[in-house]
Amino acid sequence: MKTSNIFKAAHKLTKATVQTGDSYSATFAICLKVIYAESKDSNITNTLLAIGLKVWEKGSMKRIYMTCNQLNQVTNKGFSLNDSKNKIFYDFETNAIMRSYKSKKATIEVQF
Repeated sequence: MKTSNIFKAAHKLTKATVQTGDSYSATFAICLKVIYAESKDSNITNTLLAIGLKVWEKGSMKRIYMTCNQLNQVTNKGFSLNDSKNKIFYDFETNAIMRSYKSKKATIEVQF
């Protein structure tokens, strides 16, 4: 999302939520943060879906699993990981790409 579109959306949200006596600039700052956070989250999600990955859901978990090559395609980092020993996924709750090595607790690789 372009910066001008983010600001337009923030102004629209501010006008819809500001009440008499509220500071427009303070309300706008909050709305801008919300719109910006949503645009960042949707950018990584759209990128992952565009390369052909699928959303996986179970209970409260919502993730997009990927291989090391797909991780490198998204992040341009150049990781060299064994796909059979590493489970790499984007976690919607933490808004991060995480990696679990040999079924151990997942750690954050890239935070968005």
